[in-house]
Amino acid sequence: MITEILKKYNINSSSYSRLGGMESENYKIKTTEKNYVLRIYNSAIFNKTQKEIEQDWMNDLSENSNLKIQESISNNEGESISSYSENNKNYFATLSTWIKGNIPPTILEMDEAELFSIGSTMGTLHKYSKNYSPSVGDFPFIYDSYYFVEKLETLYNTLESDHYNEALLEELKVNISNKITRFSSLLKTPDNWGMIHGDFHSGNYIIDKNKKAHIIDFARCGMGFYAYDFYLALMEMEENQRIHFKSGYEKIMPLPKVEDESIFYTLSLLDNLGTLAAFPEELPFIKKDIPYLIKTSQ
Repeated sequence: MITEILKKYNINSSSYSRLGGMESENYKIKTTEKNYVLRIYNSAIFNKTQKEIEQDWMNDLSENSNLKIQESISNNEGESISSYSENNKNYFATLSTWIKGNIPPTILEMDEAELFSIGSTMGTLHKYSKNYSPSVGDFPFIYDSYYFVEKLETLYNTLESDHYNEALLEELKVNISNKITRFSSLLKTPDNWGMIHGDFHSGNYIIDKNKKAHIIDFARCGMGFYAYDFYLALMEMEENQRIHFKSGYEKIMPLPKVEDESIFYTLSLLDNLGTLAAFPEELPFIKKDIPYLIKTSQ
């Protein structure tokens, strides 16, 4: 499949290595001239319009901001999305430029300069998203109350099918439902709501040789509160790390103002576990994190 897809980009001589991925299959493509990232998406999970907007926003940021973003490569037909079928299954593929650097092994290994840099990267992302409107289709994801209700239902049904403790499961449902209700009452304004990355965590950071941090993997980008990106990133950090991240963000943008931080911490963890619930092999990890989700949602 990979060889056939690359022919659509006139890449006939290359080597590749798998980078991993859950909702997509990701590969590093090496040629004699350049390196690329090839992402292959199952059409049962994503549709073509979602991927077109993702590529459109990445290109917009690359052209209009000072961020170093993976640029979309057009195929032989001038399109950013390539379609492919195999064994009666349909796939979409995107090819993007490669950013040199390394993904940090864990968030704990990022130093002050790197944390400051990733904070300013998010701030810049949010600053420029205020002026963005897609040139094609509708937004791929909308991180509103309906989105989180669906994630809660998915997570609840998965745990119920596995005969998870009924009392804890009911507590989880009640607590998170209350958070979603409070979330739904938040006022959306141009200052707090816009295009967000949607998956801001250390597995999507590239640190270059100058300790400059770059963000990759825009597969879950969509409309949401800037605070959602912000608290999703903070969730995995220690308190002393958050100081440097916040300083970097604040250099570009005012910090998101929220009355109850626990709403965004709860929903970002719910989103993660609700997404993983689609993959049976992730169930042990999900169950391990449920007590923490319940505690956060109280």
